[in-house]
Amino acid sequence: MSLTRIDNGPKFHSVSIKWMHDGISLPEENEIDKLHAFVPEGSPLAQHIPTRPCKPAVFPSETKRAVRSWLDKCQKCHSSCKNAIEALPFAEKPARLVAVESQNEHLEETDTKDPRSYVALSYCWGDSESKWYTTQQSLNRYLVQIEHSPLPQTIKDAIYITRELGHSYLWVDALCIIQEGNEIDKRRELRKMASIYCGASVVLSAARARDSAEGFLQNRKLNEIYDTVFELHVLVEGMGTYAFLLHEHTDNSKDDPIDERGWTLQEHSLAVRLLRFGSKQTRWGCMQTGPNVDGGCHCSTTTIDPIAFNGELSSRLQEDQGQMPDDWKYDNWMKVVKEYRSRKLSKPSDCLPALGALAQMFAIETKIDARSYYAGLWAEDLPLQLLWWRDDFKDGSKAESMKTSNLSWSWASIRGDIQYLSPPHSRERITLRTIDCCIVLKDQSFLFGEVQSAKLNLDGYLRKVYWDGHVLYTPSSDIGQVVFDDPTRNSSGLLWLLHIYSNHIRGKEHGLILEKVENESVFKRIGYFEANLNSSEENWFQLHGKQMITIL
Repeated sequence: MSLTRIDNGPKFHSVSIKWMHDGISLPEENEIDKLHAFVPEGSPLAQHIPTRPCKPAVFPSETKRAVRSWLDKCQKCHSSCKNAIEALPFAEKPARLVAVESQNEHLEETDTKDPRSYVALSYCWGDSESKWYTTQQSLNRYLVQIEHSPLPQTIKDAIYITRELGHSYLWVDALCIIQEGNEIDKRRELRKMASIYCGASVVLSAARARDSAEGFLQNRKLNEIYDTVFELHVLVEGMGTYAFLLHEHTDNSKDDPIDERGWTLQEHSLAVRLLRFGSKQTRWGCMQTGPNVDGGCHCSTTTIDPIAFNGELSSRLQEDQGQMPDDWKYDNWMKVVKEYRSRKLSKPSDCLPALGALAQMFAIETKIDARSYYAGLWAEDLPLQLLWWRDDFKDGSKAESMKTSNLSWSWASIRGDIQYLSPPHSRERITLRTIDCCIVLKDQSFLFGEVQSAKLNLDGYLRKVYWDGHVLYTPSSDIGQVVFDDPTRNSSGLLWLLHIYSNHIRGKEHGLILEKVENESVFKRIGYFEANLNSSEENWFQLHGKQMITIL
């Protein structure tokens, strides 16, 4: 085999590996791989190879000092981080905080002008059945004292870290929001999620813990981080030393239990400062820097596109941010939705609320009227955003992607992964016109929350087709790709195709499969289609003109 350095910069991160046989290189398709390099502190190669071995201890004294230093520097010197918080058009404080300065932990109530800084926790609840969380019945008791010993280990670890960072208050959703017996309190606090996570001094991510009982400060097991490690003999100024090479990258920034959960996407994305306790390494990140703090991969300084919404407060990084093109911002929103839908939620009713804070921030950053948010879709770009379909190719998607609500046209109506048409999109090729959308919200004061019912009124080309249980047929040919929202659907009968978009470059027509539910013009969505019409049929959708319909 031969090794070739990949990096061209001053630092050395990885090498490509090419397999050879009898001095002859094997064809590329047989195997070209990459090995990641690291050396211990004090090695003669340390000035050239920045990556260090992972450390088993999660929060030793040197890590603690480093994080305190970065937090202090960020608060004093990082204009981007300071401006991001100060530029928030809302500054709603959480109703309660956990006071942790003394050993007598308890809840304290706040008011709108409360100056207290706090640390917020992002974590996986898990399946713990113990009622350690706040209820209407336990609230008065918790205002006096929260008994420490029954708390899950993740909460205990977060209290410890909060104290070690010099803070007196911690926000934990399970303790600071009344979870039982007071729906008004829960709805009010859910409306504040964007403000709570943006406004935290730092967000702690218990990324490695699968549930609240597990904790995140226990030592890491290095044999689980490193599989096979190779020694590479290197001469440095005539002296022999070693570098270590491994196949698996130790960066776990998107590969922890917390990255599987729906609620935590917005919690991480909205944090101005994030301290992530991962299974392989601990990372500090803010708007300007993002180094790891205890070995593992070398993480470069954070670079954020000043005009691209990616859920990270990006468009407020510069005073003169320019105008984001409409198609860019909506394509970016669909990327956020795809990432979100790849994650799991315990309750289907959380589907829209768990993305609500990100939707709220998207509206603020892109200067879109919040009233144009229709159950996960934006009115201005509604036709293209209706073109989602269930992703059969992701593990578990086929089993989970059943309808979970009567909101048939929104991706919030199903479980599992979804896909959209790949950009770029020629929006002038859209044939569907939105007339209006009538939405009834569960909480009328939170436009980004749970929807009770909704109906779309549209004007578009509609054609009747026959489904035989396997293929959709036009009068003279089959229609092409069909993805039903319910993967178990196999009944035959008459259906309707609603045309939305013509992709002339790829020669495809795209739209929704509908089923009639009431009178001549009321339907529900049951799937997505992609048609390959021949030249004699290319105007087939337009033959009978447009008609006004309602989709429930």
